[in-house]
Amino acid sequence: MIQTSLAVWCVLLSFSMGTAAIEVSMVILALVSVWRCRRIPQIPNGLLLYAVVAIAAIRVPSDVVEGLGKWWLFCPLIFLPPLLKSLPQLERTRMLVGASVAMSGLALVGCWQVFQGEVAHGWYSHHLSFGYLLLVPFAYCLSQRHWVLAVLLALGVLSTKAQGPLYSLLVLLSSIWLSPKQMMVGGSFGVFVLFVLLSDSPYFQERLAIWGTALELLQIYPMGTG
Repeated sequence: MIQTSLAVWCVLLSFSMGTAAIEVSMVILALVSVWRCRRIPQIPNGLLLYAVVAIAAIRVPSDVVEGLGKWWLFCPLIFLPPLLKSLPQLERTRMLVGASVAMSGLALVGCWQVFQGEVAHGWYSHHLSFGYLLLVPFAYCLSQRHWVLAVLLALGVLSTKAQGPLYSLLVLLSSIWLSPKQMMVGGSFGVFVLFVLLSDSPYFQERLAIWGTALELLQIYPMGTG
């Protein structure tokens, strides 16, 4: 239990320290997960999926292999949920709140960067990565009604001045009043309206060109281009 708790703490808190720390914590988490294979049935399936991806990388061009080298980002999806589930409820809650507090502190760093005339990016290389990552603890704090932490995280998202994280923030906020079905219908309608309103703008035409090129690349390299 001590090893599991340590590994989960390393992963949760590493998100507030940048991607380099995440890489190290993923290795710790993977090792502990392998050690607990017999107790957590989901882990072998996760390892199998990861092995299939690694083997597939051998049969694709070198640029794709380089891209798959970053697939460690998917480790939390494979290992973290079952490990969290194996912990007592009190310990799990304490970890998630602690990680949210750490990310709230990082959100304040982003706000400070804005006051200094910089683009808010925290310890990350890109403001979009920073904004999207803050949305994860924001959603958790919103669902658990940790309002102070939710406000701090929302300020961090706003400090990035990025459209994607901002729209996602608004959608998450609307979940307070709307049911999941209402959100799905409203979101689909909202996307359609945005497409209609922005269809003639130069920015939207540029994005369409990028998306079209991406589709052409996927036809050449179905596994991605790194």
